[in-house]
Amino acid sequence: MKTASYSPQIRIVPLAVPNGRYQTGKQTLQPTELRTERRIFLLTRPLHCKIEKQGQYWFASNEEFAIEVPAKTRSEAERTFAEAFEELYEFFIEMQHSAATDGVRAKQALFQEYIQAIYQR
Repeated sequence: MKTASYSPQIRIVPLAVPNGRYQTGKQTLQPTELRTERRIFLLTRPLHCKIEKQGQYWFASNEEFAIEVPAKTRSEAERTFAEAFEELYEFFIEMQHSAATDGVRAKQALFQEYIQAIYQR
């Protein structure tokens, strides 16, 4: 078994992975659907996310959408990630196209590329 990295401020806990090897607290999450209290987002392809435990907290992140959220449990991190995705969606999609900068239009296009359908709950 490999030992976990340790520093006085952050301790990364090793986690078992399906093939029996150990890794530091990094795992991947590739949802094709994100559920929040108000919506279900069906995605056109898996969204590549990292799930990582640092100390007592879990972090869920995605580089494309620049989302990173902390939580106390893995399931809470997954739920909080979906809520952050929904908040970003609302912010970028509701912005008037004529008032948007190139960066905002790029994010709007990214959402349109990833989202196949949205269902209200």
